[in-house]
Amino acid sequence: MKIRSLRAIIGVVALFLMGKGAHAQTTPKEIAAGIRARLVEGWPKAGSVHVVYGDDLNTFRVGYEFSTGAWYRDNRIAVLGRDPDGILYDWDPNNGRVKRFEKPHTGLGSSLDELFPGYGLRALLDLHGSLQSITQEPDAGYTLAFTLPRGEREFTIEELPEPELARWGGPEKVMRTVLVRVDSDLMVRSIHVKGLAPWAKEESPAYDVDRSPNSPGGFQLVTRPPTNPEFTVKEFRFNPAERPDAFSIATVTKEAKDRRLAVRERTPIARPDEWAERDAKVTPILGNTSGEQRWSQSLVIAGAIAVGIGVVAWIVRRRMVRA
Repeated sequence: MKIRSLRAIIGVVALFLMGKGAHAQTTPKEIAAGIRARLVEGWPKAGSVHVVYGDDLNTFRVGYEFSTGAWYRDNRIAVLGRDPDGILYDWDPNNGRVKRFEKPHTGLGSSLDELFPGYGLRALLDLHGSLQSITQEPDAGYTLAFTLPRGEREFTIEELPEPELARWGGPEKVMRTVLVRVDSDLMVRSIHVKGLAPWAKEESPAYDVDRSPNSPGGFQLVTRPPTNPEFTVKEFRFNPAERPDAFSIATVTKEAKDRRLAVRERTPIARPDEWAERDAKVTPILGNTSGEQRWSQSLVIAGAIAVGIGVVAWIVRRRMVRA
């Protein structure tokens, strides 16, 4: 029997016992294991998903491969990703160099969390010591409470630089409670980061999380990122047959480079002769002659008249001298 299926069975049993009121016999750790197993069991077993989010001016692209957990995020400035072998990397389009992280911080892939909420929830459940409590809701959903530095999973408290800890007022004040609300299908519905940041005057409200109709199976992706609702899905592709090597560093960075070259080729660039032709056709645009412009034109005319009078006087004077 596959390990994944065994975990799913254990998870279903744990959730069943919890639903029957066996809270005393089922520990939060067991309940969390059950939620995690059921969450992942609903995802596709192979293939990949690619999504482009954008507003009127900007876009960024993300992808996830189900059999290996490989992913990438291309935000035009750089490409951050994890290849099928688990290597985390960063590609700089300016110099074409790939940086491989030998000792990456814990939450290097957290930039995907608000786009793929189930992916983020699984990572939180895997983060040792972060889960504080699980509460079952009347609608058969759950509220999971996590304690995280700055309310994020990007860095553990040990990984935070000292200046950042000091900015937050020390190790105690940097820890914040994050409430994640899931429905009975384990779709994330809201996230609430409790407490105040050092610069905030009031606590931020909870934000709702949607589920795009494009979501493949139980893998939740959002229509609009909760913290950037002006962005929405522009392109979507789910390929159940795509192989993991499509997420290799070489393939991902080559495709990112090709996209940038394609954008440059579509941008019209005029030739020198075209510039000359364009300049010849330029029609001056005259502004309003009121105010300063009217005074400026009057001064020019007056100056021209004065110069003309001076020239005439000079000519007359020379003739008088010769005479």
